Order: sequence, then C-alpha cells, then structure tokens
Amino acid sequence: MFWRSQTSALDRRMLSAALLLTVIQTGAPQSPALRIRFIGHEGFELSDGRTTLVTDLPYRPGALGSMSYDPSSLPSEGRVVSLISHRHPDHWDRDLFLERDWIIIGPAEITDDLPSERVIDFREVIEVGDFTVVPHRTGHRDTEHYSYLVTWRGLRLYFAGDAEDASHILSVRDLDIAFVTPWLGCTAGAFGRPIDADQLVLYHHREGQGTLGCFEARVMDQGESFTLAPPP
Repeated sequence: MFWRSQTSALDRRMLSAALLLTVIQTGAPQSPALRIRFIGHEGFELSDGRTTLVTDLPYRPGALGSMSYDPSSLPSEGRVVSLISHRHPDHWDRDLFLERDWIIIGPAEITDDLPSERVIDFREVIEVGDFTVVPHRTGHRDTEHYSYLVTWRGLRLYFAGDAEDASHILSVRDLDIAFVTPWLGCTAGAFGRPIDADQLVLYHHREGQGTLGCFEARVMDQGESFTLAPPP
C-alpha cells in the first residue's frame, strides 16, 4: 500500500514536470501581429490570423500594364475582405471576385452590381474584425474613387489608391505606413512638406520604375512580406 501511494505521488510529480516543460517549450501565447504581403500592383494582403484584408484585389493580371500574378495565390481561408479603390481593371475584376467566398468594401460603381450579401455597407467608419476602415473620396479620372485609412490595434495605414491630388494624404497625421503611387509621392513633395508617415511603401509601379527620384520609399518584391506589431 505504501509503495502504491509513493508511485502515485511520483507519477503526479512527473506529470506536473512534463506539463511545465511543455509550457516552457511552447512559450506564452504570442502577441497579435499583422502580416503584410505584396501580391502585385496595388494588391496587398493584410492578415492578423483571424481576418484578412486585401487591397485592390482581385484585379485582372497584367491589365493596363500592371504586374501579373497568379490568382490561385490569393488567400482562400478565413474571412477575407476586399477593399477596392475604384473600378479600373488593374484594380478590380468582378469574375475573379465572384469565384471566391470574399466580401467587399468599395464604391457603388462596383458594389451595385454584386449580390447584396457579399457587400459591406459603405459608411463613414467600417469595422471588420480588429480592422477599422475609413473611406475618403479622392479624385481619379472619371471614376468614383476612394483612398482608405485603415487602423488595426493602434496601427495606422493609409492606402492612397490612384489619387491624383495629395492634399488629403498630407492632411492625415501620425501614419505608421502610407502606401503611395510614384506620381502621388512626387505631387506631395511639390507641396513642400512630407507625408506624415514613419514609412512610405511604393505601389502601382512597374518593375524597375521606383519613385521617379522624387522621394524615398520602400519598394517591395512580389511575394515579399513583413510583420508589424501593435504599439504598446
């Protein structure tokens, strides 16, 4: 009887030690982070593991001289929200969108032609998971065009789309990253003050085009990604 109880106590201690080792090996739960991947043209994928936001995707590969990409590389799991600036084919492809179980935030020129259950109502502030999206009407040729301020757990990201006037992006303060086109970066520089962002990321550029020498920005390769942690 004495031996039995000693063995049982030993088993319990061994089990406790094994559990402690498991906790040490796996570590504490990871802090949330936002993974950002460049797919092509103005197409970025932002994911926190629960919700995925994609900007100006899907677009028609190669349309109007844009970067080509493989549509099968687009995210397919979890909740995916497509954030569209305007209807031009290098930013939007209706058929590719309908092939996917995605929902959309975008101009009425696009969403009026889609099943209502696939559309998030367009309003001043839109919340999806931990993302908050604030649309801003900005001009681009003959389209209904929007730039977007996207926040996630305190991070502030600005997606300019094809905006031609830099006055709005210059009015937004304390950005972590601003995603800008070559021409918008040059236009902003002509105002004599910088875009208020910790980092500029270039998009809507052709391979080797760069920033036209007007400003400094990060130029990413297709498929390249990086991770951002929320501010403390």
